[in-house]
Amino acid sequence: MKIILTPRSVLRGLKSNIISILGMSLAFAVAVFISIYVYHQISIDRSQSNYDSIYRLELGTWASLTGGVIPWVAEQFPEVESYARIGGAFWESTLEYEEEYHSIDHVMFMDGEPFSVFDFNIIYGDPVTALELPNAIILTESVARRIFSKQNPVGKVINYNRDYPLVVTAVIEDPGDIHLNFQVIIHFRQLAGLMFGGDDRYMSEIIGSQNYMGYFVLNSDRADELAEKIKSGLVEMNLYNSDNPPPYSFRPFSDIYFADDVRPEMGVIHGNKQIVIALIFVALFVLIIATINYINVCTAEGISRTREVGLKKLLGSDRATLFTQFIVESAILCLVSMIFAVFIILILHQWFQTTLGLNLPSLTELPVFMYFILFGIFLIVSISGGLYPALYLSSLKPGSLFTTSLRSGGRGLILRRILMLAQFIIAIFLTIQSVGIFKQYMYMKNSDPGIDIDRIIQFELPDYLAERSDAIRKALKEYPDIEEITFSGQPLGSVRNTRTLTSPLNQEAIPFRLQIIDPEYIQVLGFNMLSGKFFSRDMGSERYLSVVINETGARAMGYDPPETITGLKWRPDGADEYTFIGVVKDYHFNSVEVPIQPSLLVWMDGQMKASLRFSSNNIPEVISHIEAVWKSFEPDKPLTYSFLEETFNSHYTGEQRLGRLISIFTIIAVIIACFGVYGISAFMARKMAKNISLRKVMGAETVTVIEHFTREYFWLVIIAAVISIPLGYLYINHWLERFPYQTDISGWIFIAAFLLNLVVTISTILYHALRTASLNPARVLRDE
Repeated sequence: MKIILTPRSVLRGLKSNIISILGMSLAFAVAVFISIYVYHQISIDRSQSNYDSIYRLELGTWASLTGGVIPWVAEQFPEVESYARIGGAFWESTLEYEEEYHSIDHVMFMDGEPFSVFDFNIIYGDPVTALELPNAIILTESVARRIFSKQNPVGKVINYNRDYPLVVTAVIEDPGDIHLNFQVIIHFRQLAGLMFGGDDRYMSEIIGSQNYMGYFVLNSDRADELAEKIKSGLVEMNLYNSDNPPPYSFRPFSDIYFADDVRPEMGVIHGNKQIVIALIFVALFVLIIATINYINVCTAEGISRTREVGLKKLLGSDRATLFTQFIVESAILCLVSMIFAVFIILILHQWFQTTLGLNLPSLTELPVFMYFILFGIFLIVSISGGLYPALYLSSLKPGSLFTTSLRSGGRGLILRRILMLAQFIIAIFLTIQSVGIFKQYMYMKNSDPGIDIDRIIQFELPDYLAERSDAIRKALKEYPDIEEITFSGQPLGSVRNTRTLTSPLNQEAIPFRLQIIDPEYIQVLGFNMLSGKFFSRDMGSERYLSVVINETGARAMGYDPPETITGLKWRPDGADEYTFIGVVKDYHFNSVEVPIQPSLLVWMDGQMKASLRFSSNNIPEVISHIEAVWKSFEPDKPLTYSFLEETFNSHYTGEQRLGRLISIFTIIAVIIACFGVYGISAFMARKMAKNISLRKVMGAETVTVIEHFTREYFWLVIIAAVISIPLGYLYINHWLERFPYQTDISGWIFIAAFLLNLVVTISTILYHALRTASLNPARVLRDE
């Protein structure tokens, strides 16, 4: 068997081949980019050696536990091999070394045996002794370089938040492939001084404030049985009633990254499984569209080569030789497409990383199985493109290959119609998906949180300045455009402090978000009272035994309508008796991505989180005044501030980036579909040139000719819309189920998706229709 591939055979139909190569190159590039991202996402946590043995203990829908239950479980049950107790910082953190301050965004407090639970790669220090000292601090490599350059900092003393000298005991690699997000690790014992004035009761109690996470390495796979033992043990200690045992359970480590049903957590990064699945579908659909284009163009060009195939058969070429030639030519075009795709990936890889805000692997860092997947895609597309013409034409007798009916399309036309219909269905579906996802994220970003988040600056006082908050407020308000300042225990957008309390009405244990605030809180944030009153400066000693609750909290306690709780007395879990002086209308104190939770507001002075409302349009002047006041109170430490609006919007940044990426890839899919329509319409224009010229000779108008040319494609898009719109509606509804607050599924989404694809398709075809209709009939009919 001898196969002859001349430049003429490879370059035949150059225009169509260029279209195929462009479409396949874009499709391969999109598929590889999405594969890199998906691989990055599914690889999170999997590098841990204890991946299958680590579990996180949770209480119902709470990932945060009391401090005492975590070591108690490790001590009481032999199924536990090792554990790590983790707490997070709710405050701004700084490290000071040689009179230089360095802001730290993510601090974790750990004890137990974290180096036995997690694989933290040690650069300097000993993992066995790294957390032996109660004042130990472990730095990540990036922080160590920022403070100590390339020196080994082990043994150095640095000050945490000015007043807490800590000893550097180890340096570890930055955590890039685990769901825990931190820059430094400090011994858990330091929390007693930082949060409770040295009193460690809150860190050791088994029932109380839930602020810590517990990770356990278990020596058996019967985590459910161990959870039942924990419940029984706590009941036996008379800490819980046997009729209502605590809902403890173990969540496998492998399920944490993509979990979206557990709150609150500290320093935990989550992936979005729905977006990952959506991107996988985008990659598949883009490849399918490009493959359909390729098959259509190859089929059309293959059918047009009937005379060539007939001559080769008459000259002695057998079926196997012709079949192989078609497949090899198809593989060459695919190989060229893959090469172009590699160039696209190399050029745009940095843009892709920046768009997602992630450190993604490069092509050379992908595992071997990813290359096998890409090679498999190459084989499938190569064979698919040449299979139909290879099988069909190589099987026919030489005489039939010279007939006009065969060269006009015949059975190939039916196949092309079916494939183009599938292509239009996918393009419309992807457009619906993209618009629906974008609309949901815009809805969340633009939703009314129930407070006025515009023109609010937030910053944090060092703890030693908390008692001077009144003086700072007075100095800041000397600038006329600063309207009001409030000091709270936690900043808006990151309210995490939680306390489980019992309702006096139904005796139900309810987790409340506890917000420690002052009377100016309502003026700065602008929320509304449903009933009663808010705290005021003219209140006497009763302010210490007064509490304000939100609507959701009142309903959770069994009071509906919520305003009926106003004025009632309440003794929470044996504490002093409090009075509900008012109910605030619900507002989002974190993000509209999570439902509003029960909340209690308590007045307590001396808090460190400042929120400042200003009225000026000259933001630089406002910030300049704040910085001047800051330096007068704290000359050594630089001011770090943020805008509340940016804090709220940051909750959606990652998913908005992914939504934008889906939109970009959808546009590419529509463009690839246009390439296919362009190639097929060009082929059909050549085939229909004589037909159209005859019609013009017989008196047909140009409009009639164009209508005849475009009618088929118009109906294909109509049929595709009828099929894809219900599928898109079902998909978007299913995707929105994960959000507590959802955008409406407007009819314009489906109309816009249909019209976009119809206009793009018809516009592409019109180019060839007008060009063919404008040809001189005499010249066309003279050619044979």
